[in-house]
Amino acid sequence: MPPNITPAHTAEKIPTSTWYEHVRTWQGAEPVDITAAIEPGTAKANQAESWKIKVKLGDFQLLPGDHVAVELHVGWRMDRGRPYVSGRLPIEERPRYGYSTSPKVVLPPGAAYEIAVDQSDRMRRYFIIDICIQSGKLPEGSEFEIFPADADASLLRCPWFAQDVPIPIAVRPSGERYYRRIKQFPVLHVIGGEPRLWRIAATLQPSHERARISVIAADIENLNPTEVALQPNILPCDGWQIEGLERTNGYHGAPVWRGIARLSKKHAPRIECLNRERGLYGRSNPVEPELFENYQVYFGDIHGQSDRSIGFGTEEEYFSWARDAELLDFTAPANHYGGRERFSQALWRDTVALCDEFNEEGRFVTFYSYEWGSAVNQHRNIYYRDTPGMAFCRHGGYTDDIHDLWRLLDEQKLPALTIPHHLKFIGGRMKWLEYNATYQRLAEVCSIWGNSEKDSAHSLQAGLAMGHRLGVVGGTDTHFSQPGRPVDGPFDLGGITAIIAPKLERCTLWDALHARRCYATTGERILLDFRMNGQLMGSQLAATGQRKLIGMVIGTTELEQVEIIRNNRLWQSIPVAGDESVAFEFDDPEPFGEIALNPQVPEPGRFAFYYLRVTQRDRHWAMSSPIWVVG
Repeated sequence: MPPNITPAHTAEKIPTSTWYEHVRTWQGAEPVDITAAIEPGTAKANQAESWKIKVKLGDFQLLPGDHVAVELHVGWRMDRGRPYVSGRLPIEERPRYGYSTSPKVVLPPGAAYEIAVDQSDRMRRYFIIDICIQSGKLPEGSEFEIFPADADASLLRCPWFAQDVPIPIAVRPSGERYYRRIKQFPVLHVIGGEPRLWRIAATLQPSHERARISVIAADIENLNPTEVALQPNILPCDGWQIEGLERTNGYHGAPVWRGIARLSKKHAPRIECLNRERGLYGRSNPVEPELFENYQVYFGDIHGQSDRSIGFGTEEEYFSWARDAELLDFTAPANHYGGRERFSQALWRDTVALCDEFNEEGRFVTFYSYEWGSAVNQHRNIYYRDTPGMAFCRHGGYTDDIHDLWRLLDEQKLPALTIPHHLKFIGGRMKWLEYNATYQRLAEVCSIWGNSEKDSAHSLQAGLAMGHRLGVVGGTDTHFSQPGRPVDGPFDLGGITAIIAPKLERCTLWDALHARRCYATTGERILLDFRMNGQLMGSQLAATGQRKLIGMVIGTTELEQVEIIRNNRLWQSIPVAGDESVAFEFDDPEPFGEIALNPQVPEPGRFAFYYLRVTQRDRHWAMSSPIWVVG
């Protein structure tokens, strides 16, 4: 063993769960007098570099046995140009050329180090590079360099999404229990890559005579807004008259063009943009003024995480991404508190304050929300209507039992919804004997976890067959502060919610959710109209004998399947012939008594239910909330 190195001077493998324990101690603690910066400080999404972090000691020294930990989250990936890239383990202690990369540290002369990187953690939200000083001394005021990727091996790509990416660094002096954060973290400013297409969002206004439009130039890494100030050229379009398109500052300052389009005819094609110099093209989502008489369809994502919980990116970035990058109509930050920060009601009040700051009735709506539950019991997302109550989080010492949660909500006497998510995936799968018609009126049917419609005793279909009256919503459950955007890029499947409501206001949208006047898609803004005897999706009708089902689907690309499901079985398949839209009308002549089911939950009367299911050629999918017939 070399001199000055003892058996205790070894680097440690730090899994995510252990790292959380250290990070939570940073709240309110005095940071260590060390600063750090990264070079380059700005990068385009998915840019490959070796990167250099320059660390400067202030009134602090590093001695043999001291540790320095560097946190890189899972958004960092190995250079995709190298072969044999597999899994999510791009960083290893020693370089395996073509397989992984390895950190390198440059210390002052006379100092030596050892590196450890944990690879066993099932959570694997972070790669913690632990550097142990084995010999030598780094005195006060000295400097050293950390290269997350040795330039002689494979490079490391920064996250593929435009975001400010902090790289937390902490030190643990020999003999101390917890890592202490340094005074100044390095922060990499990731911007959008080269613009490749126009993104255009159109939202019909209550008059049905105008639509709000928003346009951004986006890259293909993650449909990030780009900072290139290209002027969108609206193509001539029979049916639309554009009333001004003004440039505004959007996500991280990237330009967003906003304006109003007037409808000059009942059925207008989509708005299209072109920039011939760059070859950028894009078209809007469909709008249909005659689809709903007194309602519009609004699209948003009501489930996601930020760095306040177990995700990455700030809550400010979360809201701004929803409004200015994804161009959504509404969002909700359903944080699953208890990760990086100790939960407190003050933390919850900070989220509430940001919800109010970003809420702008008529343009962009935010919901008061949080995620409740544990790996043992099924997770629910809680949504308050107009008054935010308390956040009864397990990490705040509150209940882990759903019936106790419902009791606490009753005591507050505030309107709320408790929506179960990832019904049939991961730990605590849905237990459908848990019934509450007041709070449990919806279920999250699609997200980054997958599709929970069927094929499991925990699926949505299992709950519907028992008699639960459940409408459906979708949510990405993003952990990257990017509502509406699937985790692995723009062409993956996630989940968003469509709400059918008379106007874009918080209470109005919440009331529509409560009425189950909503549907779910895997991310595309597909239009669905599904009704029985003139009543919209989510309705409950008396069994009067007549059951006339009508509807319309307008997709964002060619349709592949349009199906009506009755009591969890395919009842009607509507021919689509590769069209982007289809209308249908059917009567169900079968006697109600021959198809009715018996409820296994406290709902009165026998029942039958119907819902609409749509699949597009691009694999995107949508499902309406059901309609129930009760006799």
